[in-house]
Amino acid sequence: MSLILLGGAVAIAAIVSTTPPLLAGVLMLVIFVLVMYQLSSLPEVSVTWETPSRAKVGDEFEVIATLGIKGGFGIIDVELPVPDQFDLVDDNNVHVVFKGYRNLSRKISYRVRAMRRGVFDFGTVRYTYYPTLGIISRTSKEYSESHRIEVYPNIPVLPRMGRSFKTPMIRPSGSVSRLGPVSTDFDSIRDYQFGDPYRTINWKASARTGGLEKLYVNQYVREGTKTVMFLIDNGKWMTQGTPDDNSLEYSISLVMSYSRMLLENGVNTGVGSINPVRNQPGGFVLPGSGQENFMRIRNFVLRVEAETAARTGYSVKQAFCNIVRETSASVVLTTFVTDYNLKPMRTLVKRLAAYSHNIILIDVLPYAIVASYSHSPFALLFSKSIMKASREELYAELRGQARIIPWEPVEEKFGKIIQAVGKVIS
Repeated sequence: MSLILLGGAVAIAAIVSTTPPLLAGVLMLVIFVLVMYQLSSLPEVSVTWETPSRAKVGDEFEVIATLGIKGGFGIIDVELPVPDQFDLVDDNNVHVVFKGYRNLSRKISYRVRAMRRGVFDFGTVRYTYYPTLGIISRTSKEYSESHRIEVYPNIPVLPRMGRSFKTPMIRPSGSVSRLGPVSTDFDSIRDYQFGDPYRTINWKASARTGGLEKLYVNQYVREGTKTVMFLIDNGKWMTQGTPDDNSLEYSISLVMSYSRMLLENGVNTGVGSINPVRNQPGGFVLPGSGQENFMRIRNFVLRVEAETAARTGYSVKQAFCNIVRETSASVVLTTFVTDYNLKPMRTLVKRLAAYSHNIILIDVLPYAIVASYSHSPFALLFSKSIMKASREELYAELRGQARIIPWEPVEEKFGKIIQAVGKVIS
């Protein structure tokens, strides 16, 4: 600032005196002050992104970042983001640019491959500024602006199911709108109630009671649909394997695939998790139908992450249990049964059994997943022998409360496990 004031004073004196040497000196001083100001200022970096907002696991896509740099004079080392769940396929995400006197705009592109489902942020750019002549010290900073990309799991295309999903409920405890009109399928005979249609009276059954003093009506199955509620175990033990290949990831793919097929067949479907899910204050998706509810389920499971610490118990909201009871829902629980979670799992299944008559526990086994990363040809055979001995002891603790279906996702296709669960639900 003092240099600028001094230059201004000398400039005024030079203009008044009209002395050529003095004018030249003033001009050099002004240029010097401007250069020093430019060299001493820090750059301001901004980034504009061009990327797809959605992708699937395994997809490759190009990330285009347009850098805008104002201020500063020197070399800038820029590191563009590649989240841990992405692989850098082509080009480089680290670039070195030179910033001169003018503002700089530079477009940089690189290709990545999505390796895991979830919601990822590409917004943080790290850069290091190396000023010319070393007038100021090297400076490292970050530029952050949220730019999210949603990565969805690959959902196997499954055929439409030929099974019937008519509900066995005569009257729901909630709204009657949950059920459709009466069908022609006979269900049972019950006592006549005020308002029953005249045509449904069973005259033969009423006559057998003597003198038609008490009337009976035929009860028919309503053309409603069943309700299925998925419950995902996102405990620490679900991460055995790799970050993108484990029991939890296979559970997510199964829930996505099965829920879409159920919704296409008119089944009311919802989903919840045992432990809390980030940015999902309700804790679960209410059972519903149609593409809109599938979008809710998809957005929910994208944010399901495994807990980093083991819990001593399981947490399921009471509201989830109330919905299960109100809709007479079948509960499909995906988990990996171990010695560590057997006790809380038994308590959870016992609690759910008080609200649902149909609980299916899918035991997602990671043994083949772990063995597939081993170079030993005997690893899978050994893990299977250990599994067979330990599984029966663990299942014995849960039988009577839930139907247990073990699933080895590496060796068994989605269609096989869905067919096994469908038999229990139907």
